[in-house]
Amino acid sequence: DPINGVMICGFESPGAGGAVDENAVYPPELLAELHQQLGGYRASAQIKKEVEQNNLTRALDKILDTIESKARVALYLFEKEDWDCFMVLFGESDLTGHYFWRYHDPRSPRYDPAAPDQWKNALRTVYEKLDEVLGRFIARLAPHASLVIMSDHGFGGTGNKVLHINRWLEQEGFLAFRRRGVMQRVQTAALNAAKIAALTFLPAWVRRELLRRRSKELVNRAESFLRFGDIAWARTQAYAEENPYHPAIWLNVKGREPQGVVEPGEEYEQVRSQLIERLRAWRDPQSGAPIVEAAWRREEVYHGDCVERAPDLIVKWALDGGYNYAYRPSRQGKLPVETLSAAELNGVGFRNKNGNHRDDGILIMAGAAVRKGETLTSANIVDLAPTILHLLDVPIPDDMDGRVLTEALTTTKDVTTIKADESTDEGFAEAYTAEESEKVKETLRGLGYID
Repeated sequence: DPINGVMICGFESPGAGGAVDENAVYPPELLAELHQQLGGYRASAQIKKEVEQNNLTRALDKILDTIESKARVALYLFEKEDWDCFMVLFGESDLTGHYFWRYHDPRSPRYDPAAPDQWKNALRTVYEKLDEVLGRFIARLAPHASLVIMSDHGFGGTGNKVLHINRWLEQEGFLAFRRRGVMQRVQTAALNAAKIAALTFLPAWVRRELLRRRSKELVNRAESFLRFGDIAWARTQAYAEENPYHPAIWLNVKGREPQGVVEPGEEYEQVRSQLIERLRAWRDPQSGAPIVEAAWRREEVYHGDCVERAPDLIVKWALDGGYNYAYRPSRQGKLPVETLSAAELNGVGFRNKNGNHRDDGILIMAGAAVRKGETLTSANIVDLAPTILHLLDVPIPDDMDGRVLTEALTTTKDVTTIKADESTDEGFAEAYTAEESEKVKETLRGLGYID
């Protein structure tokens, strides 16, 4: 979309294999300039293939190469204008945490003492590279500039236990699985093998064509069957997508889901209350520790016009001895909680999840407008946008979440707000086409976020 400046979209833009195309760059002609001057731009390091082949040395090289490529482009653009606001995102520390945590952390249940030192030092290597890049930017900052360094989350290790959330829902009486015969099991195994083969061997353009044409409905039906085909919906009140990046439980609501059984209103609230109570009581069979740290109704977490699109319950999983539980579909397990063998943990699908997100990230601010030596105790990620607007002397829309972190600033100017313009969403581009959506999925698969 047109902006007063330049924009290069991130890894969710519809480029091929982590690259970006002209639809993800503004102004569009900037992409050709970057190709001519710098050899192009990559939004992400696509290392899933290397991880699955256990070629982590090559994966680390690709991560470092991507950081350097991004830095060259960012510094090139930074020096072209006298910017009011300039932002650059390096997501490579996230990738490194997901793939290399178990080599970095000797206390991890998945630690490999025989791993090469290069793997064990990967996190340090990547952060040193990012620090070096930061130094190149700081050397170019104007004396009056403010610098903000932030992460959208922290990181920690994933342990050797896996949750099958739908198995737990079955155990508690909220979900029922269908009894599958031999042919159904064979069909599921064959379909899953075909999916893995297609993702592994078919070129990206063939997969995109499959989703663009009439076969798109067939592909979607196959994916739905693999995810939810074992559930007996007529006897199911609640289910989970079993995705660690979306810790949520949905109710099978009548009139909302195709085979809904939970009546909206009183019964809906009763089921949610029962689920929260049972989730809070769920204990690890080995340690006896709580598996769930907290569970909220969606309206306790979200507000606005789209709350109805959110999952019915949001779950915050507890840590197991300081480590995340892993997750996988319940069709791959028999118990709600299982301890995996070393072979299972290091196999495809788990090897790249030995590190995972934590709530608390970092925030560092510097510059003439920033108090020196202050410690912020109550900063929230949503506070960054209003704080940056305040530093820019731009009024803050009165419907914006967050607050100005005045305790971090030397300025005494009042915080000013402006009535939010309800028309600001007009004129933005339409949703992705089917081909663009498949390109985005390609990138997410390369990063290991989806299968």
